[in-house]
Amino acid sequence: MKISEIHITSNETCNFYSITKTTLGNWVAKGFPRTKRNQYPLKDGFDWWRKNVIGEDAGDLQNEKLKFQRARTRLEELKAAEQEGRLIDRDTPLTWLIGLGTAAKIAFWSLPRRLSEILAPISDPKEVERIMRDEIRKIISRLRDAGRKGGSYGGGCF
Repeated sequence: MKISEIHITSNETCNFYSITKTTLGNWVAKGFPRTKRNQYPLKDGFDWWRKNVIGEDAGDLQNEKLKFQRARTRLEELKAAEQEGRLIDRDTPLTWLIGLGTAAKIAFWSLPRRLSEILAPISDPKEVERIMRDEIRKIISRLRDAGRKGGSYGGGCF
């Protein structure tokens, strides 16, 4: 007997797919194959299940081979890029950014302490503002330069 000639009952079908009779009825309404005698063709039912429930086409082997070949090619491309130095570890930018943010925080938090002695004898508000702006520009410039170089922020010292 060929597999295409095997038919099973509704109970056997429910057991085979681990579903309830309600689900089987819903599947039949959506096109699950059944004979006039309430029998379910095993092969046709399985093909329907693969296509409509798990999303596989019976003739998908060629597509799977193509996907595998594409993945293999992509892996080779990534290996080549890594060897050529075009790839970096995914944590590197985050680590660098955290370091730059920490340097900025330290620089700005230390600003009042660094400027207090310089600004104490100055009574002209415009001169105080000019000095503060110059110091802030220096901090921003150092952070920008560190960002362009992808390196450290001048040792963290100002």
